[in-house]
Amino acid sequence: MKQYGETWASIILLIAAGFIGTLGFRSSIPVIAFLGRDVLQLSAFLVSFFYPGYMVSRALSSITLGYIVDRAPRVIYLVPLFAAVFALTIYCYVYADNWVFIVLLRMVQGFLGGCIWPLVQYLVAQISPQNLKGRILSVYFALGSAGILLGNVVYATIVDYPLSRKLAISTSFFLVAALFMLTAIYLTRQRIVYYRRREQRSRISFERPVLYVVFSGFLLALCVAFAFGDIVYIYVSEVLSLTRSDTALLLAFCSGLSICFSYIISWFADRGYERETLALTYILVAASIPLISIGSIYILPLGLTLALISIRVFHPLSRRYIALHCSMPATGIGAVNMATNLGISLGLIVFSRTYDYLENIRTIFLGLKINYAPYVLLIFAILLIVLAIKLLTAKRIGNV
Repeated sequence: MKQYGETWASIILLIAAGFIGTLGFRSSIPVIAFLGRDVLQLSAFLVSFFYPGYMVSRALSSITLGYIVDRAPRVIYLVPLFAAVFALTIYCYVYADNWVFIVLLRMVQGFLGGCIWPLVQYLVAQISPQNLKGRILSVYFALGSAGILLGNVVYATIVDYPLSRKLAISTSFFLVAALFMLTAIYLTRQRIVYYRRREQRSRISFERPVLYVVFSGFLLALCVAFAFGDIVYIYVSEVLSLTRSDTALLLAFCSGLSICFSYIISWFADRGYERETLALTYILVAASIPLISIGSIYILPLGLTLALISIRVFHPLSRRYIALHCSMPATGIGAVNMATNLGISLGLIVFSRTYDYLENIRTIFLGLKINYAPYVLLIFAILLIVLAIKLLTAKRIGNV
């Protein structure tokens, strides 16, 4: 009974760490975005490099450390240390005076993030009761999304504070998350080394359905990249002519709506409709791109919300499937993290470069200003529509 209580305490602490850590990091994103755009006078293309620098290095470290954990579970003990160092790197932006420094610091954060979040997700999946894995992971990602929402609200509240004070607040949040991780891992230390042991493999090898999940994650993330990173603050602020605080609050509103609807959609996946749910996320992605191109305060946020719903439904669905059916679960979760990170990175670079070229070229249609930059992502969205059709017409195999 004591071990049962400690397991649930660990789950709650890890979920809380995801929420508070995300809040801390996300509250620093607009700080750095507007530092680059308004203070350092950088182009949208250079600002967009901030987040891909983070994502690419996170992608590489996530799958590498996931593979190591599959073979040496005690490596998870280092996660709180990685989180504490990550917290300190947030404050280092106070010394940023050029874009190269910011990109390099983001790459360090990405490496550390890849050593933290995939392993936290893996641990939540491993210690959760078998019949509750999907719902617990949905709660984990929903509260992570709530952290993004509140991160924007926090930024809107502290927008007029000095740079050092804003970064100190973000750092403090992440240090609290590191403390929660330390406590959770201590409570569940016995289960870290006693997890399902299958025949150890000398190389990384995935089942075909797992590879499908990884590839679809890459495409989906690429198509909705405009909703992530520093560039979304710049794009929304400039297209809708909003202030910094109003931009952050609008993004928080979109994030809140996406949390509500993504949890409802995830419920259908829990009822056994995984393929239909995945197909729906792909369709939402394709629908979001034309909407994000319209410079209207009533339409553009709808496109953002649809994009956020799709990625937030995909996250718990993909992790649950891998945790249940992949023979190398930590590596599999690291791989899907890597795929989505690389997809977002490539999408951000493509979108921002196009936005720099087409920023001042717009069409007026029915009184609405149409921006061309988002349409470059439709090429990749077509592939997702093809995948959606195949999902809905193919014979059911297992759970996918």
